[in-house]
Amino acid sequence: MQFNPRKHGYEAGITLWWSQFSHATIGITLVELYDGQSEKRAILR
Repeated sequence: MQFNPRKHGYEAGITLWWSQFSHATIGITLVELYDGQSEKRAILR
């Protein structure tokens, strides 16, 4: 997968649904670090 976010909050990923009340997601997003730099990170929910 190729994803190059330019703004914080943009995310690409996938969601798996088990039922209407239960799901899991994994995504790649851009996060801002304490020193002002940015990096891509995997987000699990």
